Formats: sequence, C-alpha cells, structure tokens
Amino acid sequence: GFCMTLLGAGFVFFLKISPFGTALGRIFSGFAAGVMLFALIFSLLLPALDTATLGALPALCGFAAGGGLLLWLDLWPGGNEHRRLRPSHRMLFAVGLHNIPQGMAAALTCAMAVQPESGISPAAAAALCTGLALQSLPEGMALSMGLRGTGLPRKTSFFLAVATAAIEPAAGLLSVLAADAASAALPWLLSLSAGAMLYIVADDFIPCAAGGHHEGTASCLGGFALMLILHTTLGA
Repeated sequence: GFCMTLLGAGFVFFLKISPFGTALGRIFSGFAAGVMLFALIFSLLLPALDTATLGALPALCGFAAGGGLLLWLDLWPGGNEHRRLRPSHRMLFAVGLHNIPQGMAAALTCAMAVQPESGISPAAAAALCTGLALQSLPEGMALSMGLRGTGLPRKTSFFLAVATAAIEPAAGLLSVLAADAASAALPWLLSLSAGAMLYIVADDFIPCAAGGHHEGTASCLGGFALMLILHTTLGA
C-alpha cells in the first residue's frame, strides 16, 4: 500500500496541475472527490458496520466524531478566517487518519489468515491486500494532485503524500502487536476516518470541482467509477 501510494503520488511530477478554480483544477478536484467518496463508503463505513459488535453505534459515533473534529479544528478559535485550517492541512489530516484503519485491517486480516480457526484463508487475505494496494495508486495520485492544487510545490506535495502513506504500514505493525485492542478499536477508527474524509470532500473538493461547470463533476464520476472497477475486479 505504501509503495503504490508513492507511485501514485509521483504523477504530480509529470502532470500539469492548476490551482483550484481553473478548469484543470476543477478536474483534479473532482477526481479526488470521487476517489475519496468511494474510499469513505466502501473502505471505511461499510467495513466499520461489518466488524462492529455493537451494531451501528460505533459507525454513527465515529462518523459524527470525525466530521465534528474537523469542523471544530476548522472554526477554532471562533471562526477567524486567517486562523482556519488550510485545505492542504485538512487533506493531510483526513487521508492520514484513513490510512490508520486501512493498515490495521490489512495486517489483522493477514495475521488471522495464518490461524486455521479464524476461517480466513491466505488467498482471501492476499486478495484483500492486493485490492487495497492497487486502490492506493489513485488515492496517492488524488492526494498529491489535491495538495498541488492548493498551491504547494510539487516536491512538497509528493513528500507529504508519501509521509501520509507511511502511516499505513506503521499502523499495521502496531495492530498486530496489540491485536485484541486493535480489533476492538477498528470499527470506531474506520468510521472516524470516514467522517473526517466526507468533511473535506464536502467543504473543499466538491465546491472547487463544481463552480457552475461540468468538467469537475464528470471527473468526480470518473474517479468514483475507477475505484469501483478496481474494487469489483479485485474483490477487495
């Protein structure tokens, strides 16, 4: 997952990315919105519901906490415009948060696959990890291009995306070392990440992608469709 995110982030060096508000900026904003919308639904919220032992409570509470946390950080202190979080900060926070449960899910699945009583085969674990890794390619591309669209230099956008991706293997390692606690916390973290990600999609990417034009909306559909193809093809 880390390597594929790194590869996707590298596209920032080869593609010309315009700031938010331009036609090309709207296209990349829409693409990032489509990718992140898919990720928050299929990689975060639905797994949170599937793995929870308390029904929908962890998903609802985590989702509200994730969006509420970013809203609080964004408005603190008192909604002063020049003190608000920048779009690049919100992107890094939400995507970095998303990589924690994603790394945990992959590592815990692999750990359970080597235990016969778990019911998870090594082939199923390999398919999950392959799917997550390949889906990390467009996610890394969307993040680095989104950061570039906020005005950051190419190198800064690339290295910030790579630093965010490094959270995934670190979280995976820690989750295996503390498997019981990680399994209990996983649905809460998945939904927390989904709430934070939806906040930045709604507050940053969708307004930047729209602006009374259609290329951003079409790009959003394309990003979502690409992730859907990867998800259904790989069964992850």
